[in-house]
Amino acid sequence: MKALAALSPRARLAITFGLGLLGALSSPPFDWHFVIWPALAFYACMVFTAPEPTHASRVRRFLSRMKTGMAFGFAANLFVIRFVVVTITRFTSISPPLAVVALLAVSLFQCVGWGVGSSLARSFANRGVPPYLAFAAGVYFAMFFPSLFPWTVVAGITPWPVFLQLAELVGERGVSALLALNAGLCMTAVGHALARRRVPALVHGGLGLALFFGMWFEGSVRMNQVDAQRAAAPHVRITLVQPGTNALARWDEKRAPELLEKLQNLTKSAEARGTDLTVWPESAYPYPLFHSARRTPPGDVAILGPGVHGPVLFGTFTRNLRVDGVEEGYNSASVALGNGDLSAPYDKRKLLWFGETVPLSDQIPWLRETFARGTGLLPGEDVVRLDAGPIHAGVLICYEDAVVESGLDVMHVEPNVLINVTNDAWFQGTSEGELHLRLSTLRSIELRRDLARSVNLGPTSMVDAAGRIRMRYADVLPAAVPVDVALLDLPPTPFARFGHAPLTLAFLIACGRPMWRSRKEKKAAADKAPANKTQKA
Repeated sequence: MKALAALSPRARLAITFGLGLLGALSSPPFDWHFVIWPALAFYACMVFTAPEPTHASRVRRFLSRMKTGMAFGFAANLFVIRFVVVTITRFTSISPPLAVVALLAVSLFQCVGWGVGSSLARSFANRGVPPYLAFAAGVYFAMFFPSLFPWTVVAGITPWPVFLQLAELVGERGVSALLALNAGLCMTAVGHALARRRVPALVHGGLGLALFFGMWFEGSVRMNQVDAQRAAAPHVRITLVQPGTNALARWDEKRAPELLEKLQNLTKSAEARGTDLTVWPESAYPYPLFHSARRTPPGDVAILGPGVHGPVLFGTFTRNLRVDGVEEGYNSASVALGNGDLSAPYDKRKLLWFGETVPLSDQIPWLRETFARGTGLLPGEDVVRLDAGPIHAGVLICYEDAVVESGLDVMHVEPNVLINVTNDAWFQGTSEGELHLRLSTLRSIELRRDLARSVNLGPTSMVDAAGRIRMRYADVLPAAVPVDVALLDLPPTPFARFGHAPLTLAFLIACGRPMWRSRKEKKAAADKAPANKTQKA
């Protein structure tokens, strides 16, 4: 530890940057999931051995402590979201050098949360909180910082769902904090061992091992229990359509008849094999619908064309004309029933920056001109359940299944299955689709519902309520893939019911008590000092 404290500022930032890259290797294409633990443990060492600025204000000290976390988060983001460069250069007029600048800017924005987390951890530790607990709290609160492309610590180990089952109690951010607590205990044990304090080293090392194997044991038990619940529940056959539509083709009005015919043919093949519901991806229906429509369109633009019986859950863009003549657009999903009825649409509530809405576009016209395709949409106001017979679907559009808050919102309508519709054609050939899938598995565990994902030019998949990916189709060829889905009418999980409140309160109490005790002891020592001086005089 003394050697780390003696490092120069540049060497410290370089090492921390390398640790961020190490942690990012848990993502594709390397998939070294085990590196999360050592990366976090050594990162914690860097947080607590960084020299403190002397004679500085509280604000300056806080900002100085942020450097360590920002170096770690910046490196991890650079690697994980590198697909940004390919996407920008492929679909905008921006040159590759400027696309790299955009990647740097997004990575810098998303690393601020890590900086705040490292500063909080060091501040807590300086006020009497045990370093391992302070580190876990810092990582936990860092996960609440807004991001354009969400990616948390725990996302690196989603292929090992046995370690994630506590998400039904504490959520994705809570499991990330438990991994950080595990790493912090290991860091503390190593520090005691290097100082030849055998008993504290054994205690903290033992606690770290107990937490690691405790998560594994609890996960194993819960996965078996969830499997039993799925076996006892009614099952349905849902067919997920992957039409293989090029990103630009969707915007070519001349190709709309061809695209619709392809969707209908894939649906007819699915219905010939037997299916309870066919799902088309996000924005798959190539014609706009009025938001108020409650009957399927007739004729050549019919969703249920010749030979298609339904029901079909489909993604589309809907429009609404206001009284003043202004047209409003939504990224929506609806169900077309066999009798021709059309359900009320669910409108996507979390819009993607620069994909569906352009921040500051009214003030900066260049932004709208550059990122105009598919933008200018309005967010939905309410969560809407889409029903098709016994299927009560909670729908998550695009990256909403990667957002914790969207999962919590959808449980308000009491679904028995989750359905995601996504268009990943914009990211074809990059790692984005796989990263998206891995994040989505956490919604299945948090909410204990099967998740069926219909993804255009991405990994169309089915994730069971225990977080296992039971089906994955990632080919570019069009396909209609059937999946067996359990309809789980289970009570809401503790996390779905209470959200982050219990764990946040627990962290505030656990960190607040030692901080209050430390402050009280410092005040008592300060009061005692003048008395000692008076006695000596």
